[in-house]
This record gives sequence, structure tokens and C-alpha cells, in this order.
Amino acid sequence: MKLFAIFLCFLGSVLIYSSHANQHIFKTPLTKKFFYLGVVLVCVSLPLLIYALPKLVAILMWCMTLIVTWSFIPFIPLLKRYIPYEDAIRSKDTT
Repeated sequence: MKLFAIFLCFLGSVLIYSSHANQHIFKTPLTKKFFYLGVVLVCVSLPLLIYALPKLVAILMWCMTLIVTWSFIPFIPLLKRYIPYEDAIRSKDTT
């Protein structure tokens, strides 16, 4: 139950981040319905954690999951492999 709740919190925070206009993981941000789905997942994960753990530990794990996720997600585009010839191919393609 604990791992499921942490996974829901993680997935919700990724969806919230991915639906923001300033994210750089996808070319276009996700739609607003993914934002609302992420908020629902994050909100559902807190009662699940409170049910499975002591209240203070559950709130700490919930907050730390959000903090760690939102701290490291912006670095994902840095891990993408840069292929220099991709830009040359796109600039030649005029269709």
C-alpha cells in the first residue's frame, strides 16, 4: 500500500509538471485534464499514506516525494542525447 501511494504521488507530480507551459521534457505541454488528473492522484496518495503509516511519517513522505520529483524532473532534458545532425536534417526538410 505504501509503495502504491508513493507511486501515485510520483505519477501525479510528473503529470502536474508536464502540463505546465515552462516544462522542457515534451515539445508541447500536456493538456489541462492531465493537470487535474495529477492533482487528483497527489490528493489521493496522501490519505493512502496516512492509512498505511503514522500521520507525521506519511506527511513527510508525501512532501519529500513531491520535493524530490519536482527538483529532479527539470534535469531530464539534460540526459537526452544530442545528435547534431538532427538539426541539419530538420533545416533541409521544407515540407
